[in-house]
Amino acid sequence: MGIESDQLVFDYLSRVGDLAQQRGLPSGARMRLVATLRAEIDAQQADSVSGVKRVLSRLGT
Repeated sequence: MGIESDQLVFDYLSRVGDLAQQRGLPSGARMRLVATLRAEIDAQQADSVSGVKRVLSRLGT
C-alpha cells in the first residue's frame, strides 16, 4: 500500500477504535477488534487507493 492508502486505513481504524470506546467496549476488546480488522484489510491485499476504499466499504463504516 502507498501513503494515501495507509492513511485511509489508519483513519478508518482510528474511527472504529473511537466509536468502540464511546460505546464502552473495554480496551482489550477494542484492541482485538482493531487488530482483527487490520488483519482482514491486509489479507485483502488491496494495492491501490480504490482497492482500499472497496475493502473498507465492505467492512462497513
